[in-house]
Amino acid sequence: MAIKGMNPLLSWVNDLMALFSQDVIKTPSGYKEQVIAIKNVLSEDISGFVSTILDFSVNCGNIQYKVETEDEENTKYINNWLKNINSDLNGIIPVGINSLAREYFRERWKSSSFLVLRCLWGEREGYQVPTKMWFVDGKDIEIDTDITTKTIGNKKYYLRLDNTDEKKGRKLLPRYKNETIYVQKPYATWADDFTVPYLIQKGIYKNLKFLELLEQKGEYVVAKALEYLGLLKKGTEGMATTQNPDFIYSEDDLKNVKKDFTDFANNRNIGKGLSTYTTNFDTEFEHIIPDYKKAISHELFVAVEKRLLAGLGLVDIIQGVSSTRKDSVLSPRPFISEVESGISDFKELILEVIKTIISKNEQLSAEEVSFSNSPIKAFLSEDFKSLLRSVYDRGNLSRRSLVEDVAGFDYDVELKRIKHEKDSGEAETLFPPVTINVEKDISPDSVNQDDITEDKKDVEKKNFNLSKMSKSLQKIWKKNYDIGLEKYGKDDKEQAEKFAWSSIKKISKESKDGSLKQKKIK
Repeated sequence: MAIKGMNPLLSWVNDLMALFSQDVIKTPSGYKEQVIAIKNVLSEDISGFVSTILDFSVNCGNIQYKVETEDEENTKYINNWLKNINSDLNGIIPVGINSLAREYFRERWKSSSFLVLRCLWGEREGYQVPTKMWFVDGKDIEIDTDITTKTIGNKKYYLRLDNTDEKKGRKLLPRYKNETIYVQKPYATWADDFTVPYLIQKGIYKNLKFLELLEQKGEYVVAKALEYLGLLKKGTEGMATTQNPDFIYSEDDLKNVKKDFTDFANNRNIGKGLSTYTTNFDTEFEHIIPDYKKAISHELFVAVEKRLLAGLGLVDIIQGVSSTRKDSVLSPRPFISEVESGISDFKELILEVIKTIISKNEQLSAEEVSFSNSPIKAFLSEDFKSLLRSVYDRGNLSRRSLVEDVAGFDYDVELKRIKHEKDSGEAETLFPPVTINVEKDISPDSVNQDDITEDKKDVEKKNFNLSKMSKSLQKIWKKNYDIGLEKYGKDDKEQAEKFAWSSIKKISKESKDGSLKQKKIK
């Protein structure tokens, strides 16, 4: 409220009082209104980073999802179905499990957080599977509950289609005979009808609205600060202390001076010669810009932005405090935990659909079904990749996992390419040159062998050669022979033997009696 009778030069105080005496931020109380408010505030993200971080969370779900059963053919069919989810709508919406995952995470983190998956079933290659799958806009969901029993599972879900008719404007879900629905409320208890949207529950919505208010007030403050004020002083302190009435200006004198100067300012000829204002020596004029800087202080925005980041799971942790500074760092662990929890919930939802597929198709019967995913690529640091490589080297990680999860390539595609290169001769043609060949002077198809007598050829050739080596060299030969089998394939034993002999020749020497002994390391 403005203060009456205040000096006009202090009008900016009134402005500041009015600035902070209105615009109370209120979070909508109704579920539908909350969802609509969230969509409105994200349509123009005032923070510049909330939508970015939420989009990053959504994209983290773009990973590989795989089903495994005890039957290889069943596994292959279900995984093929996952890759082609909504193939009937190809060209209209994106196809595949990853596209469905993105819709799930958008609804979870950027909208209602009330996940209702609709599935329309049909026949494909002799199997009953969902041919169309999509998530309902959470704001269109309504629920009826039998309040007399309060029994879990007795809720009826409706889809609001028309707001003009309370009863006829909505339809019971599922709507069709070949439809099933799957419901998930990650941020609510089993007894709750509706969930509290993620952005509301974490305080992100309210802080965004507060930041929006600060921005609006800041713009108003800057506009006010640019208003041009002038201070015209007449007389001096020394003249006033003489108490001589001839040296002191009356109120009428000051009004006349103000009128003269105002008329001069309004009637000056801009751009048409020099404008001149003539007055006594005791007249002083200065420009005034009101001090609004506290209303747009940087500290106000920093506090709100920290609360926004904390709501998203990026918590500010103080590492050290001294008399002159405070060191802190953002910990992403709550954020990572939320993303991992989201992926886990999505897998549970799709696993329920897969179990329904198996129950509807006797030929797909499976006692055990697992639905796994690759690591989140955005969270894979170089150290973690090195750790996975070490696990693989110790035989505790499959080649498929190494190729797909660490290198990021499709294992089946790479396997076909390797086989093709070997069959076409490309592998031999592109064998590393001597400058970078780890086998040095050993070519892929020729290794200098010791002279072998006629009676030690063919079947006994390998045993004869091994018998010439010391026990330590025999162990090294066997180890490299196994590596050669992995490198060139179990069927190419000849190439594996060449690989093993090439390693032996580099670390052994022939003694006088013809046996091979390991060289001494100098």
